[in-house]
Amino acid sequence: MRSGIFAAYAAGDCLVRQDGSALDRYGAWIARETAAYETALRQHYASESRWAERPFWRRRRADDPSSGLSHQ
Repeated sequence: MRSGIFAAYAAGDCLVRQDGSALDRYGAWIARETAAYETALRQHYASESRWAERPFWRRRRADDPSSGLSHQ
């Protein structure tokens, strides 16, 4: 919901205030949020080690360069 609200602010700034950089700022914010989410997700998946050899966890660790696994 937060990203939708920020998108609405960006659209409003772009349309009402003729602020063309509003969409660029929103895009930069989305990029930062995405990077933070991906970091948190990798940390979460890396914290679980009980089923490291199960396919579900192997697939998730394959995306983590520090895991030593590669995509199969």
